[in-house]
Formats: sequence, structure tokens, C-alpha cells
Amino acid sequence: MVLWRLRLLLGKALSRLDAPGAVRDMDLVDRVTGQEIKLTVGDLFVRLSIDGRDYYFDRFTGKFDGTGSVTG
Repeated sequence: MVLWRLRLLLGKALSRLDAPGAVRDMDLVDRVTGQEIKLTVGDLFVRLSIDGRDYYFDRFTGKFDGTGSVTG
């Protein structure tokens, strides 16, 4: 219970500072929609890929940077 409260307080403080959240690489297929979702953390950007459409976010600020898609 104490650890949960500490995490909550830290989370609130980081939100007030507008700090980006931490994420890790992951792959999943949504059971409801069948969408393939992939999250990749790179040196400068985080790429969120949904069914081959990529959305890029600055790794340090979390700000949206643009889109792209895989062709081929």
C-alpha cells in the first residue's frame, strides 16, 4: 500500500512537470479488432506501428513527430 502511494505521488509530480512516460518494446495483436500493434523504442524516436502505419514520437519529449508507412 505504501509503495502504491509513493508511485502515485511520483506519477503526479512527473505529470505536473509534463515529463514523458516510460515505455518498452512490445508486440501484440488486438483480440477484438485483429489489429497488429508494435511499439519500438529507438535512440531518438519511439515508433508506434498499427497495421503497418507508423507514428513517431520524440524519445525525450514525447511529442508527436510524424507518420509513415511500410511499402513493399
